[in-house]
Amino acid sequence: MKRGTWMWVALVATLATTGWLAATEDDDAPVVVAAARSRPASAVPPTARPVPPALGTWPAPPGPRASEPWPFDPARTLAWVPPPPAPPPVAAASPPLVGPVRPDAPPFPYTLIGRLQDGDNVQVLLTNPVRTLGVKLQDVIDGQWRVDAIDDAGLTVRWLPGGQQQTLVFRAS
Repeated sequence: MKRGTWMWVALVATLATTGWLAATEDDDAPVVVAAARSRPASAVPPTARPVPPALGTWPAPPGPRASEPWPFDPARTLAWVPPPPAPPPVAAASPPLVGPVRPDAPPFPYTLIGRLQDGDNVQVLLTNPVRTLGVKLQDVIDGQWRVDAIDDAGLTVRWLPGGQQQTLVFRAS
């Protein structure tokens, strides 16, 4: 049989066993039997005093029996009401801005990998995980970075939205 079939068989067997146990179980039987054995029929009625349990049996739990409805007390349900939500935090007033605030430049998205020189024309090779490109002086890269200077030490680029400069240095070989 398949695994799913075994699971259904186990489920049906479990439900059948549970139903059979629930139908044959009698919570009051040990207490009633103990009461019948402990005093004669002419004695005080069982409601007048508690019945000691017989050996090997447990006394009935305190409170209403399973067949009686549980008493409803609305005052007890108030403990289960969630607390009211906390008031929203009061935001502190921010100081007024004196002048234009420039955002910080992000890191330059390319790595410097080489330099080509053909007479007076100098070109720098840059790479990132997406592409490799060669740039010259005053070229704009990705619409955000402009090449300001190329010299023997490295490359200086300017982030156009904020105006900050970054310098990439050639590694010594």
